[in-house]
Amino acid sequence: YDFFKNKPPEARTQNQLNFLQKYLPLAGHTAMAVGFNGAPEKYAEKVRSLQPDLLWNVFHSFQGDGAMSYMGALLLDDIAVPYAGCSAQTQLFAANRAITKTILKEALIPSVGHYALGDPDMTLPGRQWILKPMSGVGEEYPIQARTVEDLQKAIVLKSFLGEHYAEQHIEGRQFYTALLAQADGTPGVLATGEILPNKTVSFQNAGDATIRNRIQSLALNCAKVFEIKGFAAISFIVDGSGKVYVMDIDAKPLLTERSLFTQACLSGRLDPVRMLSAIIRAK
Repeated sequence: YDFFKNKPPEARTQNQLNFLQKYLPLAGHTAMAVGFNGAPEKYAEKVRSLQPDLLWNVFHSFQGDGAMSYMGALLLDDIAVPYAGCSAQTQLFAANRAITKTILKEALIPSVGHYALGDPDMTLPGRQWILKPMSGVGEEYPIQARTVEDLQKAIVLKSFLGEHYAEQHIEGRQFYTALLAQADGTPGVLATGEILPNKTVSFQNAGDATIRNRIQSLALNCAKVFEIKGFAAISFIVDGSGKVYVMDIDAKPLLTERSLFTQACLSGRLDPVRMLSAIIRAK
């Protein structure tokens, strides 16, 4: 995990460390937290000296920058010890929303329309857009745009807050799908829940069978295209006509007692010990 300037870990990192240190021993493993404070060689030496069988990537930031969290996986790659979850490449592709959308488009997977600086000019499919941080971390801003130039100006104005892109606003129902390694190590759909207006997620009877089947098919397609390993989460939106779009891919879902991924597992009658064991099997 990131131990930037020797400061205590941020809350979500500490909560996940607590979760892993509670449940990994119950799964028959010894767990130890090792923080990275900015010296790659010393960190690698310390980790190797412990001779771990597996590392668990809890980098939700890298040297204090949440947008660079995928660098943690690159660091673990250099250490050359197996780690749980998706590869550094998958985490990079999922962490940059413009890259995610481009890959989805090339794979002919329906995704919400978007525009980033440097993209070719296009005819806008609608006037309502949302400015979003490229990393997915931070506030979102609804805007009106008639032309690409309108989008470009809006994105530039928000550039002082970090890199942004514009995503078309679609009215519809939003869904959250958890992917978890099956017995053979390949990812399978564990559960799908509907994101309610109050931001909670209901995993009971989420959408009708047609919607659930379409979401499951797209989720497995995404898992193949992005080479997802171990566990991941994908968010979808279904418009008024019933068409399903992929919104975002989370290649490193937060694991805590109350996180969405853990709740999805519990809805599938999978307790934290079995959940962690499934992820470990896919290392």
